[in-house]
This record gives sequence, structure tokens and C-alpha cells, in this order.
Amino acid sequence: MIEVPEAAPFVDDWRRRYTEDAPLGVPAHVTLLTPFVPAERIDEEVEERLAALVGAEDPFDFVLRRTARFDEPLLYLPPEPAEPFVRLTEAIVAEWPEHPPYEGIHETVIPHLTVAQADHRVLDEIAETLEPQLPVEARASDASLLEEGEDGFWRRRRKFLLGAALAAALVLAGCGSSGGGDAAHVGSQPITKKQLDGLVDHFRKEAEAEGRSFPKQGTDAYRVQRNELLGLLVYREELRQAAKRLGVRSARTRSRSASRPRAKRARSRTATRTPTTRSRPSSSTSGSTAS
Repeated sequence: MIEVPEAAPFVDDWRRRYTEDAPLGVPAHVTLLTPFVPAERIDEEVEERLAALVGAEDPFDFVLRRTARFDEPLLYLPPEPAEPFVRLTEAIVAEWPEHPPYEGIHETVIPHLTVAQADHRVLDEIAETLEPQLPVEARASDASLLEEGEDGFWRRRRKFLLGAALAAALVLAGCGSSGGGDAAHVGSQPITKKQLDGLVDHFRKEAEAEGRSFPKQGTDAYRVQRNELLGLLVYREELRQAAKRLGVRSARTRSRSASRPRAKRARSRTATRTPTTRSRPSSSTSGSTAS
């Protein structure tokens, strides 16, 4: 799937209330393929084949400018242009033809970001609130492979960089131009090897805690994984610098500037959903993995 964090502020509340997957940990996204290879059959070779397919597509910009509906009824945002999403889906299906999109129940796969599945009256109200907030501009620079846990919650198994983003990370990691203690630079801001090592260690421990394998140091798979994580650090720093240029501050930054610190309070959230009969899987809710 292509995660769309740019849309999260506008759709996450609706998704938590009116979709099946959001309360189970699935972020706002455009599905590339579901179901995918069962989790127990995914190994390093499968992941590298998928990484190669995703890496063949360059990062691309897209826009969510309108709402649309399927017959379920289901409200969604169609990404424009749709072609890059379709190319990725077709490439993955060509590699794993035994796993057609939505188990082959639809002749045409329409790329979409699901907002809500409910009766038409509710969807009318959501659309009326959401449409004035559009368009949402977004960029696809990576794809995520999600895996369903025994508890029913979905977690990211791995993130795959699209072509140019991966190439940039590989150059940064391999050229050594950033100095002995730095893995890369974004403008004048260094990304240190200590930062990269820390992120690699975090993902290794997370994989071990969830019973997943992590590439062994010194292997080609480990180098690819490390370079992908470097790309993630580069991307985060690019976003931070862009936000600074635009004068955007996070809620955390604002709270730190408050005159009096306040004690943290535990919070809980109860997600409610409208039960409906589904004929089109709207996201990564079938099978044990989804891409």
C-alpha cells in the first residue's frame, strides 16, 4: 500500500468511526494489492522481489481533489493521476499472478483512499464536511507491506522505497562525501551514522519482539534494509526543513513553549463503526499480508 499521511488530518476521524481497518491499525492509504502472499510464506527472497518491483517506479506526486462512491455504499478519494498506482499493482500481480487484487472479484481495480462505509445519509454528511478541505496534495516515495497479527491488528512489516528515493539513499550511503561521522546530509543538516545505527537497531528489536526475521549484518539484504532506513531519515529531515520554511510548528513544539508545564493525563479512545455488508474489500482487511 501507499500510505498517505497528508490526508490523515482530514480523514482519520471518519476512518476510525466508519471503516473496519482503521481501528485495527491501518493508516490512510491507497491499496496496491490485497490479499498478498501469506505471512508464513514471506521470506527474504519474496521481500527482495517486491523491493525490486517498487524500486522500478519513481516517486510521484498526486492529488486528492474530490470524493467518489462505490455501490456498497462506500465513500473514497480517488488519487489523480491514478496511473502510477495502477502500474505498481499490475507489476506486483504479474510477479504473483496467484494473488489477483481482491481475489479477482472485480474486473477493474480503481485506486482509492477509503474514507467511510456507511449508509448514504452518513456519507452525504461526511462528503459535505470533507469536500471543502480538498484538494490534498501528496507524494508517494515508498510503499508499505502490512502484516496482520494474531491479535487482529495490522502492523508494517517493511517499507520499500520507490526508485529515485532509493537511488538517492544508496548514493548518500555509498559515496562517503558526508564525512566520517555522517551517513548523509540534507542541505547543511547532517544525518549521523549514530542516528542510522540507532534506527536500524530499533527496527531489529521490533522485528525480534514480533517474531519476524531481520537481515543479518553483512548480507545484501541487510545493506538494502539499512539504505532504506537511511532514505527514511533523509525523508523525515526534508519534511522537517520544509515545515520550517513554511512556518509550520507541531503541537509538541507549541506545548513546549507554553509557560506552565502540565502533567500528562492518560487518555483512551473508543472507536465505533457502522456495521455494513461488504462486497468490495476497501483496504487491507483480507489475507494475512497486504501491499
